[in-house]
Amino acid sequence: MTTRFQKYMNEIPEDFEFLLKALKHNFRIRLSLLLLEKGDLSLSKIATYLKKENSYILNHMKGLEIAGITQNYLQKIENNREYSFYKLTNYGKKIIPDLISLFDDKNLNYQSTIPDTFKFALNAVSNKIRFALLLFLIDNGPTSFTEIVEITRSVKSLVANHVKKLELGALVQNYFEKVKESNDYSFYKITVFGKSIVSGLLNNYNDYYSDSGNNEYEEIEDKVERYFEADCNRWVLPNEKILCWIEVFSQEVFELKIIISSNLSFSALYNVQNELDLNFQEIILKTSEINLNYLPFEAYSKIPKGNNPINYENIRLIAFDNNNQELAKIELEIEVLKPIVELKVENKEFAPQKGYFELSLSFLKDIQIKVLDIEIEVFNDIGQLIEIDKKIQNPAEIKQDIPPEIKLDNLLGKFVIKARGNIYFHFKIPFIDAFGNSYFSNTEIIELKNIENYQENFDCNYNFLSQIAVT
Repeated sequence: MTTRFQKYMNEIPEDFEFLLKALKHNFRIRLSLLLLEKGDLSLSKIATYLKKENSYILNHMKGLEIAGITQNYLQKIENNREYSFYKLTNYGKKIIPDLISLFDDKNLNYQSTIPDTFKFALNAVSNKIRFALLLFLIDNGPTSFTEIVEITRSVKSLVANHVKKLELGALVQNYFEKVKESNDYSFYKITVFGKSIVSGLLNNYNDYYSDSGNNEYEEIEDKVERYFEADCNRWVLPNEKILCWIEVFSQEVFELKIIISSNLSFSALYNVQNELDLNFQEIILKTSEINLNYLPFEAYSKIPKGNNPINYENIRLIAFDNNNQELAKIELEIEVLKPIVELKVENKEFAPQKGYFELSLSFLKDIQIKVLDIEIEVFNDIGQLIEIDKKIQNPAEIKQDIPPEIKLDNLLGKFVIKARGNIYFHFKIPFIDAFGNSYFSNTEIIELKNIENYQENFDCNYNFLSQIAVT
């Protein structure tokens, strides 16, 4: 690639390149139009409107998030089991309507079939080399195929593929002309439509950052809002991804420091040119080196220690100028909700040769868990494990009103103890959350004395008694 052409490649900011790639897919346009029309929506609502599988939607939503067009956040709403929502960012609210207006199709909505002119044009500009070639043609006028090969220093077949896509998008036009003192006869020029698309995309992009960086924030007293904005999911389960973003408004910001608390770990940073070590709790980013305007990043929550159902973690963001003077800082607090199941053994009844227990569980409301089993161990006075025969009955026999997120397996049955003397029952509930993390409830210990006079083995039944959803 020649220096002459490299200049045009360097003029394309990285976040603008992500924007072009994100808009390549028709479904992402429909996703954006849906959020523009309907406002913030959960994944299930998006799937209902667009009639697509969740996995398909999430794959395309990731491209829009990296480009800064959409943002995911968590919010607890009373009497609503949905807590994960998607919305258009301020950037997306600016880019998407202006993009539609470039194609003179203001009636386009999420239910529309995307016109071919729209599809082919956006596909054509989604490649950095093709967009740079359009910039080159605007500045230099009609250019021969041979010269395009020379300035890009690419093989002819690759150049032919690029210009063909630009032609299909109606962005360039090929014509033949015999030029004196030249063997070239095939030339390409940018069309009026092509110029409007290129200038429109660039103007919308530049206008957004120009508006964000100057007058709009000069009158705002809050220092954080003057320099940058940031947010993330505000509550998560252990091992769940936390989607975060930072948007920088002021050119005074030279460096950003991101510090996460000990129970969080970085998992990915986007829109960053250089690879960074994500194994530390602190990351420093120089905005002058990475052309940073919008930075999405991901962290994930580790499983908190202890038995607190709600654990608080935080992400601190600090902006510095080029003299290493602090400009502004913000701390984002995140609730890591650890599913806790409390077990109680109640209504104990004992008679010769038989015993009966009823179990009571309490758990955090709106947290999906699956109860795998009841773990029962029996010990004697000196702590030796006593063999038991366990027989499982059908959990469907349980008649209580159990919330749909609590799935009871094998929590009903009986066991036979092959021992005499004082014995100690240890009851514990293993369970998993929606992300496959394994946990145990507390251990409930029940002592049964003086069964040495029983003539046969001791036969115990156990049953699920009740559940309590803790608010």
